[in-house]
Amino acid sequence: VMGFIKAEKPQFDVSYAVHGESTLAINGMYVEADFRRAGVGSLLLASLAREAAAADKEIVSVDCETTNPEAYGFWSRWFEPVAWALERRV
Repeated sequence: VMGFIKAEKPQFDVSYAVHGESTLAINGMYVEADFRRAGVGSLLLASLAREAAAADKEIVSVDCETTNPEAYGFWSRWFEPVAWALERRV
């Protein structure tokens, strides 16, 4: 296994900012370190997009942490930002 991607109906959390019956929310993706930057993530995402279209989904969303620069670099190539989440630690 080189990696995986999983998605489901948006849950009531950060990903809920983009929700609806026609939305599929990515809630996990991982590519083994030896296979990163080889197109595996892009292939996984393309496969998921085809499955989403076949299931009559119009939107695929993902929640990405800006504190994870590698993931943010990947997701920002394929997705447009639509919401910002803020937190304050006390």
